[in-house]
Amino acid sequence: MRTIVSLSGLGADYRLLQKLEVRRCKFQVLAWEMPGDEETIRAYAHRMASRIDHEGCTLLGVSFGGVVALEIASICHAKHVILLSSMRSPAGISPCQRFLMRHMPASFYTVLRFGGIGPLADFFFGIEKPEESYLLRSMVANTDPKFAAWALRGLATWEGVDIQTPIDQIHGTADRILLPTFSSPDWWILGGGHFMVYNRSKQISALLESILHRSNDRMRFT
Repeated sequence: MRTIVSLSGLGADYRLLQKLEVRRCKFQVLAWEMPGDEETIRAYAHRMASRIDHEGCTLLGVSFGGVVALEIASICHAKHVILLSSMRSPAGISPCQRFLMRHMPASFYTVLRFGGIGPLADFFFGIEKPEESYLLRSMVANTDPKFAAWALRGLATWEGVDIQTPIDQIHGTADRILLPTFSSPDWWILGGGHFMVYNRSKQISALLESILHRSNDRMRFT
């Protein structure tokens, strides 16, 4: 049984990945820890890496989790990194987003946490069903605003990482959070939004199985 060490997105937890199913694989989802006020993403990744009990693992990261997965890969000599709705480098964030990330106050996340998230968030995340909207609200409510503010500031100043680990990047053509314009993935999910790991789980699972078990079978769209 192959273990896929997984990191969910910012404001998300293990529930975001609960619908993924890949034969002969199990998903080990690392829970987020609270960072230090001035801790960098790289230093934070070192702490997260200490919870992985073996080298040569496969890492999967969704959105912000993909950035942390890349940093962990440089530490624990990962065998493979899979990015879902994420980015390989700082170029995956638009200049406007970078500015907003730098200057967003933690109080903004407090509003989101206590009911301020609504139809606009559903639109940007690509929510398609009421159950998905409920899940998004529940995960945001469980996210500490200080963690959210720290993570976005860290993304705004992230310098990227140079690793030799093989990377497969999967991105949705309808992602409104990390815009396709700034992405050059290995695999496109037609019509997939930022929540596609959940609401396109069967499609994502099949692609992951292809990547993990039949790595020579390449395609551009699925």
